[in-house]
Amino acid sequence: MTTATSTALSLRRVPVAIGLGLILAAGLVTTLPGQARAEAGVSPSGPVSIVNDNYSSRDYDPVTIPAFGPSTPNPPSLDVDGVPGTITDVDVVVHSLSHTYPADLDLMLVGPGGQRVVVMSDAGSTSPVSGITLQFDDEAPGPLPQGPGLVGGSFRPTNFGPGVDLFPPSAPDPSGAAPALSVFDGTSANGIWQLFVMDDSDLDSGVIAQGWELRFETTGGSDPYPAGVTVAGAPGTVTDVDVLLNGYSDSLPASVDLLLVGPTGREAVVMSDAGGTLPIVDADLVVDDEAAIAMPATTMTSGRYRPTDLDTDPAPDVYPAPAPDATGAGTLLSVFDGTDPNGVWQLYAVDDVSGHSGVLSRGWSLRLTTTAPPATSPPSVPPAAVDVTGPRLSRGAPVRGARAVGVEANVSGVFSEPVRRASLTRGTVKLVRKGTSAALPARLGYDAGRRRVTIDPTTALRRHTTYRVVLTTWVRDVAGNRLDQDAGTPGRQRASWTFTTR
Repeated sequence: MTTATSTALSLRRVPVAIGLGLILAAGLVTTLPGQARAEAGVSPSGPVSIVNDNYSSRDYDPVTIPAFGPSTPNPPSLDVDGVPGTITDVDVVVHSLSHTYPADLDLMLVGPGGQRVVVMSDAGSTSPVSGITLQFDDEAPGPLPQGPGLVGGSFRPTNFGPGVDLFPPSAPDPSGAAPALSVFDGTSANGIWQLFVMDDSDLDSGVIAQGWELRFETTGGSDPYPAGVTVAGAPGTVTDVDVLLNGYSDSLPASVDLLLVGPTGREAVVMSDAGGTLPIVDADLVVDDEAAIAMPATTMTSGRYRPTDLDTDPAPDVYPAPAPDATGAGTLLSVFDGTDPNGVWQLYAVDDVSGHSGVLSRGWSLRLTTTAPPATSPPSVPPAAVDVTGPRLSRGAPVRGARAVGVEANVSGVFSEPVRRASLTRGTVKLVRKGTSAALPARLGYDAGRRRVTIDPTTALRRHTTYRVVLTTWVRDVAGNRLDQDAGTPGRQRASWTFTTR
């Protein structure tokens, strides 16, 4: 993965007299007499890698389950390598399970760091099963049934057995097993994963005929995410926006989705599912509402195109957190007209097909046109101490790791110092259900006196569900400093915590 950092550009005015006009460095141009607009150019960001954050690893070999004892092999294992970032969600799938008495089965997943979960024990009763596929997922609708009639599907890890389950001596102590797969969150997916399979009673046997699989979601998607550029000192309000994508390459262009979010929170889909299935190499694209043509569904080359969304799936594209919910976002860049151009512009780049990747090798930038109000001299103010310390979250409610939280619970956070109300948006303050990236619909409130932000979901929370509260580094204090939850760690760190409803 290409490592990149976003470029923050303050447009520094360096006047050069040219007749009656004035050209400013870094692309900002004031108007000549009688003109009504100015152009604000922005230096490009650094390189942006476009990577899918979903990964899977599978062993197709069968796992034989004897009448009593551990499986063959013991244990079946997967050597996972090359997965970037840390885990945000993991699911386990056993393919084509057959057994004459499934209640005899105990399955325990052990990760590279020793964390472990008994995903199945004493479920399914006495009725035989044949060729079913079971997916173990913390976000599944419910647990495995204890009674007869076990069928394939998605279930939460389920352990009905009293006491400690029986596993072979080669397995770690199951008494230390966690109840949910979220125990692996925040760890690396890379290393040896083991699935200990045990039949704890005589007579009955079975097989996992088509092997087993791990499915990961990680933080290792596009980098940086989002990729931001900062505009400062541009006059007036926006009248036109063009997006420049520089050095664009991708192995499958039709898998790429780009969402642009302006400083005020307005958003537009710059590109989705365009460019076909053949690779694109080192192209320079200008995305402009006034371009003569839309992006093609087939091979795309360097050129000027209208923003284009060719996604035919009725479900909207999903941009992982901290991106805002893109439901209802259109493609017209004119959505930014009339807004303040100054601040951070964010480009969320997503590859939604696993196994493909791309890059903006020369980054991305904006070409902004704005109105130009008459210049006024700022009032003289005495020098003051400069605030360079970013805000941080002092405490949150419900508290980190809380369990048995009521579904009507209040969700809030208190900052270490006052923050800008305008920086608290659905893109910077989110409540998400674990395993998803879309923010739950909610009303945001801010009590400046108490420095407290509140998140009020429009519907009740789900029972027995883990939620994550995320405050991104784009939350700003009154001096404009961005949130940094851990100043001792290089780079700005967002604030987040989880809680689970009862």
